[in-house]
Amino acid sequence: MFRCKIFYVFLALILQTTPIFSYYQKGFCAVPVADCSCHCLTTLFEHQDATTSYNTLAISGKAGLHACPRDHQLLLHEEVIILDQIEDEIHIEVPNLFYNDTHFTSYRKKDFWTLKKNIITYQELEEKNKTYRSYLPHPIQINDTACLAYNSYTVTLKLPLYDQKAEKIYSAGTRFVLESQTDEHCNIWIFNPTSLAFDLKTIDRAICYTYEEKTKTEKLHDFINLLKMWAHPKDGAIPFVWGGCSFCTTCIQKDFKALSENRPYQEIEYWERSDQKNPYTGFDSSSLILRAAQIVGVPYFYKNAQTAYNNLTQLDYTETLQEGDLIWLPSGLLVVSDISENKIIVASGYQTGYGAIIECDLISFFTTINSYAELTKTYLNKLPLECKNNDGITKTFKNWSILKMPQ
Repeated sequence: MFRCKIFYVFLALILQTTPIFSYYQKGFCAVPVADCSCHCLTTLFEHQDATTSYNTLAISGKAGLHACPRDHQLLLHEEVIILDQIEDEIHIEVPNLFYNDTHFTSYRKKDFWTLKKNIITYQELEEKNKTYRSYLPHPIQINDTACLAYNSYTVTLKLPLYDQKAEKIYSAGTRFVLESQTDEHCNIWIFNPTSLAFDLKTIDRAICYTYEEKTKTEKLHDFINLLKMWAHPKDGAIPFVWGGCSFCTTCIQKDFKALSENRPYQEIEYWERSDQKNPYTGFDSSSLILRAAQIVGVPYFYKNAQTAYNNLTQLDYTETLQEGDLIWLPSGLLVVSDISENKIIVASGYQTGYGAIIECDLISFFTTINSYAELTKTYLNKLPLECKNNDGITKTFKNWSILKMPQ
């Protein structure tokens, strides 16, 4: 009897101290863009609260883990599973991507941390709106073999959407339920976090990607065309953002600088753009491919370059290089964008002198490679690949590969 009492007292203590968001509830991102980290910033930065930690994330780190522990970004309406909560931060799992554990490459991880205020649970919403499910797009899921997320009543932004009334910018890649459409416009449902309801909005169809039955070749063609559009915006360039998986604004490409700062935990170095503000939107080399592929329906779920290398098929001597294939380097991924013109597309970091999404000639990125014929020959002969940055500084990679894009 005494042991039973101890057990019930222990159980009561657990229930009292268990946070409200610890029951594996489902929810979705309620803000246009939400920064996420593989680390709990509440414990990583013990000297400050989580909100301050997220609000002071750099656009990209230069030295030190603490400089920029951003690893992903959620977009409005993207589904999450809530695993746990520590103060104002929640531990979540996402269904549309994974990354391999550093030591156990077969283990698929899908979890991140983000601020609690970025997420609303279905339970919270149901109390206000019983029909909320019909206004949310079906989530992209790794195991969705039936491709339920790609249907005729869903649209995805190819370019950012500025909502003047709400004073918000929604990122390319944001998905909406389609109410109706004409040749010029789409009528979509957007979640309103103030009213906890969904507002009907009419937007330009030209910035939307709509879904219809397409072949694998047609999807890869759309993938390349979308990347070309992003690499050549009307104004400026899409900035490189470490862990970034969004596109809301462009930047002046060369307007960045390196800064250093003494903080309580360590001295850090990071990059800054004066014309951008938190949350920074843009891409790193892996997330650029992830976001573009998932917009057009290519089954690509790899959060970082190493995970792509671990899971994609490598080009062999019996295959032909195709546009959409990926060049893997330990430092990131590049996309084969135009074989006839010998061009690549890459989200190139600040240390290269670019700090943006660019399309360039092979010879601009590789010291001695002028054509894809030369690149393929170098690869099949297992020769090193020498890269150069915008200032002509070179770096040689003995370990590199060409990966086939999944179809």
